[in-house]
Amino acid sequence: MSREKILVPLGPDNHDFNALYHALAVAERIQAKVYVVYPESPQPAGTRPDWMARHLKELIGKACQQGLAVSCHISAGPLPAELIDIINEQQIDLIIFESDGDNGLVTRAISEVISTVPIQAVQVNGKSTSTSRLRKDEAKCRSS
Repeated sequence: MSREKILVPLGPDNHDFNALYHALAVAERIQAKVYVVYPESPQPAGTRPDWMARHLKELIGKACQQGLAVSCHISAGPLPAELIDIINEQQIDLIIFESDGDNGLVTRAISEVISTVPIQAVQVNGKSTSTSRLRKDEAKCRSS
């Protein structure tokens, strides 16, 4: 039996990791593997707040200690292309992402991905979530 696989793309402006918390909770219930993708900062090296990297490392470490399988990848290229590569290579079943405000890097990347690859995507916004799925016939379904 193959393990379900969840992809969690995080944007450079992501500060609260709601999508990752949600994905880890889902992964714990269904024994899924979580793939975290974090884009390389477009800012000069060393300008990303250290607390964000530490917090991400702590979250992943705690999840692994609890028996969850979590893999973290730094995206150096265009985010949509990297997400599509990971989806295809790892046979990802679900994307869980968070709206990333004015920057919109992750949201735009997910829109591009689901227009290319038939995969379910869940957007986490605080307490509410919405689900999108692009079917092979390219009809988009949304539910809340």
